[in-house]
Amino acid sequence: MILPGGIIGGALPSVTRTDTDAYAAGAVNPITFASQSLGTAGRRNIIIALAHYSTNAATGVTVAGITATQIVSEVVNASRRCSLWIASVPTGTTGDVVVTFAGAVARAYIGVYAAYNLASSAARDTATFSLIGTATPYFLDLSADVPARGIAVGVYAGDLVSATPAAVGLSNDVVLRNDGGAKANSADYTATAAETPRTMGWDTSNQGAGCLATFR
Repeated sequence: MILPGGIIGGALPSVTRTDTDAYAAGAVNPITFASQSLGTAGRRNIIIALAHYSTNAATGVTVAGITATQIVSEVVNASRRCSLWIASVPTGTTGDVVVTFAGAVARAYIGVYAAYNLASSAARDTATFSLIGTATPYFLDLSADVPARGIAVGVYAGDLVSATPAAVGLSNDVVLRNDGGAKANSADYTATAAETPRTMGWDTSNQGAGCLATFR
C-alpha cells in the first residue's frame, strides 16, 4: 500500500553503503568494477558515487547491466572530478559497475550505495562546490535541503591535501582514495525531520570538487 509521502507498505527510505572499489592501473576506457555488492534485492536504487582524475568526463554508468542516470557532477582544475549516478536495480545481490568516459582514464574510485523505498529516483535537491587554494581547514560546502525521513549521498575528489578530509554533517565517511597525493571520500546521511538546508560537506586543506544529492 502506498501511504501519503510515498511510503510503501510502511517502509521508510534508507541508504547503506554496500561496497567501494578503486582502479589505478593504466589508462583504459571503460573501467569495469567487477562483482560489486549491491545489498538486498527489493525496491532498491543503486547510487554510484564516482571520483576520478582526468580531463575526460564520465559519460555513462551501468550497474549490473542497467543504465544509470547522472544526477550531478563537478570538476576543478579540469581534472579533479566527481559525479553521482542512480539506477533502479531491484534484483540481484552483486553486479559489475561499468563506467564509460570521454577518453581513457587511469584513476577512478567508486562508493556503491543501496537506497531502499525511495518515493522517487529524482533528487529532491543537489549541491556542488569546487575550491582552489590552500587553507586549513577549508570547508567544501555541499549544504542542501533534506526532506523529512530523506537521505543524502555525497562524494569528494581532492588533490594535494595534507590530511584526510573530514566529513561535516554526513555519516559513514569512507576514504575511496588516499595515497598522499590525492584523496577521495564518500558519505551519506539519513534525516528524521526536514532540514532546509542541512550543512554538509568536507573540511579539507586544498583544491577539490564535491557533489551531493538528497532523496525521499
